[in-house]
Amino acid sequence: MVPSLTSIVIPTYNHAQWLPEAIESALAQTAPVEVIVVDDGSTDDTAKVLEGYSGRVRLIVLPHGGPSKGRNAGIDAATGEFLMLLDADDLIAPTKVERQLGAFSPDVDWVLCDVLISDEGKGRSELASARYDYGRKEIGGWIARLLEPANFIPIMSPLLRRSVLAQIRFMDSDDGTPEDWRFWQKIARVGRVRYLPEVLATYHKRRTGRNRLPKAARAVFPNITEPLRLNLGCGTPGTRSWHPIDGFVNLDKALDWRFEDGLGQFADHSVAGISISHALMYVADQHWPFVFSEFSRVLGEGGVVRITEDDTEHPQSARRGGWKGSDPALTMTSPARLKAALARAGLVASDVMPEETHYRDRSLCQAQHGPVPNVCFVEGVKLRGTVFSPHNDDESLFTAFTILRYRPRVVVCFPSVSDYGDSAVREQETREAMSVLGAVDVEQWSGGDIEAEMRAFDARVHPIRVWSPDAHASHPDHVAVARAAAAVFGDRVTTYHTYRDGQKVRAGRVVEFEPEWVEQKMRALLRYPSQLRHPRAHVFFTQDLMEYYGEAS
Repeated sequence: MVPSLTSIVIPTYNHAQWLPEAIESALAQTAPVEVIVVDDGSTDDTAKVLEGYSGRVRLIVLPHGGPSKGRNAGIDAATGEFLMLLDADDLIAPTKVERQLGAFSPDVDWVLCDVLISDEGKGRSELASARYDYGRKEIGGWIARLLEPANFIPIMSPLLRRSVLAQIRFMDSDDGTPEDWRFWQKIARVGRVRYLPEVLATYHKRRTGRNRLPKAARAVFPNITEPLRLNLGCGTPGTRSWHPIDGFVNLDKALDWRFEDGLGQFADHSVAGISISHALMYVADQHWPFVFSEFSRVLGEGGVVRITEDDTEHPQSARRGGWKGSDPALTMTSPARLKAALARAGLVASDVMPEETHYRDRSLCQAQHGPVPNVCFVEGVKLRGTVFSPHNDDESLFTAFTILRYRPRVVVCFPSVSDYGDSAVREQETREAMSVLGAVDVEQWSGGDIEAEMRAFDARVHPIRVWSPDAHASHPDHVAVARAAAAVFGDRVTTYHTYRDGQKVRAGRVVEFEPEWVEQKMRALLRYPSQLRHPRAHVFFTQDLMEYYGEAS
C-alpha cells in the first residue's frame, strides 16, 4: 500500500530569518509530503533563502496580498490527499504527519494535535491544551459549537483531508475577526474531528520590534531614532508625574501600558537603554521577577537599565509611601532590593550617583524628585554570555537556572552519536527545550577541535561570560569542553555541575534555587522524549524530576 501524500503549505511574508527552520521541519517528516512555499511579495531576503531549496519545495510567488491570499493559493496548488498549514516562523515535529495520519478513520475528516505555544512577549511557554482547557472541551466529532465563543486551534495543529475543504477558503474579515478562526468554524460544520493529545508542533508568538509599538505611542512619538531607548512609568500627561524624555519611547498608563504587562512589543536585544523614575514602588512584589526579566530580555549586549527610585526603607524618607506628595507605595524599595532584583535577572548591578551612568552618555539621567539619601540611583548592565554544553541531552538543562536568569547563547560542542540516538532529533529537542527556558540561540558544533572552535567563536562573539562543565567530570567529552574553555576564556569561565564517576554531582557553581523557575525547568526537561528511552539518561532524568518537584513543594 502506497502511503498517502500530505501537502504542507507555508505562506511567508518577510520571514527570511525564520523560514529555513520551518521548511526544514516540514521536509524532515517521516511520512511522504510535498512542501509548498507561498512567497507573499516579500521584500527581505526570502527569495535568496528559497534559492537553497530549489527542487525540494514547490514555490509560488505572489504580489503582497496578506496571509489569507497566500494560504488559499497554497491550498489550490496542493496535490496531497491530506493537507496542513504551517506559518513561516513555526515548527513541527518530524513525526507530526505520520502520527496524525495514524489517527484517521473513515469517519474522521481532520485531526488536531497539541501545540507548544512559545510566547516571546511574555517570556514563557505553555501548551495549547492548558491555555485553552482542552480537557473540559471534550474535543471530538462535531465541534462547531465549541468554536463559537473563541478560537482554540493553532494554525499548524490540524491535519485535514483535502476533500473536506471543497469550496472552503480563508476570507479576510471586515470586523477584525481572525481569519483562521472563521476558517476552522467552516471546517467544523462539515467535518468530524479527532484530537491526538501529543505535542507535535511549536507556535512562536513573535516580537518584531518597534513596528509593533502601541498605536498611541507611534502617534505621539513617530520619529524615534536609533538607538532605541525606553522611558518607563513616566506618568500621565498633564499631571505633575509626567516626565518624558526626548528621543525615547515614553511608555505610561495613558497608553494603557503597565509594568506587569511586560515589554512584549519589543524584540529580544532591541533596546539600548531603559530609564525608570520613581515607578517601581508602585509595582506589586509578585510582579517584580517578570518585570526585571523583561528588562534583561529586551536589552542588547552592553545595554543599561537605570533606576531612580525612592528609598522607602530609609528613615529620612518622607513617609512609607515615598517622596512627599506621592501615593502610598505598593512595594518597599531600597538600593539593596533593587540591585538584588537586577542581579536575579542576570544584570550586573551597581550604585551610581545622580549624574553618573554606565550608558554611553547621560541621556538616561533625568530630573529627580527629592534628595539623596531618601532617593537612590541604581543601574544594571546586560553582558554577553554563552553556555557550552557537551551534548544534546539534559546536560544542557543542568544550567537551566543560569539560562533562565542570563538568557545566553547555548553551544552544543558534540553531536549526538551512538546510543544517544538520532543527532537531528536530539538537536531539535535541545532547541525546543532551550526555547522553553528562554535561551537566545542554540548552535551545534561538529565535535572536531573544540579549542579551535572556541577560539573562532571568541573572535566572532567575544562572550563576556562563559559557563562550561567542571573539569573533574568523568566523561571525556565533558573534560575536553572544560579544558578548552579554561584555555580560551580564562577567568571569564564559571563552571557548572556535571557527571563524575557515573553519578550526577553538584560540582561547580550552584545557582540559588528560585521556586518560580521550577515549572519552566520541568517543561524543558519534558522536551527531551528520547532521553526516556536511554537507560542511563532515564535514571538521571527521573532524578531531575524528583529533585525539582521536591524543591517546588
